[in-house]
Amino acid sequence: MVRRFSLVCTVVVLCGLWGCDRQLSPQATEQLQSGKAAYAAGNNEEAIVRMDAFLQQNAKSSRADEAFYIRGLAKYGLKQYPSAKSDLQTALDSADSRELRAKAALALGDLGYDTNDMPSAEAMYTSALNNLDRGIPPADHACYRLGQSLQRQGKWEQAGLQFSRVLHFAPGSELAKRAAKLIHCRAWTVRAGSFAGRGNAESSAAELRKEKLPVEIKVDMSNGAAQYLLNVGRYSSCEQALAALAGVKRIQSDAYVTATE
Repeated sequence: MVRRFSLVCTVVVLCGLWGCDRQLSPQATEQLQSGKAAYAAGNNEEAIVRMDAFLQQNAKSSRADEAFYIRGLAKYGLKQYPSAKSDLQTALDSADSRELRAKAALALGDLGYDTNDMPSAEAMYTSALNNLDRGIPPADHACYRLGQSLQRQGKWEQAGLQFSRVLHFAPGSELAKRAAKLIHCRAWTVRAGSFAGRGNAESSAAELRKEKLPVEIKVDMSNGAAQYLLNVGRYSSCEQALAALAGVKRIQSDAYVTATE
């Protein structure tokens, strides 16, 4: 999901772009501003109530696109995904501002990713990037997530291109560190553990091998110190790895699926 910090910043930026009372009555302006304030404070329910009241009287106004966007974000925060998608799509379709189009598309990309609709996520992240400066956040987030959604669809070369863009435009960032680990990946595995010492890794691997699981120990030096990674299996699709995950979780409850070289 989109991080609330970035979305709150987005609310502030959009207020600056649109001004505070463009073609609105004082009452409507108060409804809109109080709804944005409620969302920024983490009160999604109140934000929805405020935006509902605003849109009842101002659905055709020049500020309706903003209200649909904020209400969509609030619904997204409550995991009301279908309704959130409808509001965010309305904001995207009706937005006059390039900034709002980018932010709405980015939120729709994250929603698609969270609901495992990777083709939709790919399309929305691409749309967001068409309206964002590649060298300025949140373009790095859009590139990184686009890379992930492409990997989930088996589009490894295209994914690598997006990760390389993260490395170029956001060097040294946390996202760049993650992108560096994914850029050469071409398959999926179940990660059954990560250990600072090889002895602990070997011990855990032995437990997995007792269950006839295909365990491999990989050494990761990307953080400057050796980490011993337990990978179980190598799969051509994420779905295959997810199908194998349950069996690994019976032994290592915190196992998860990840891309691998």
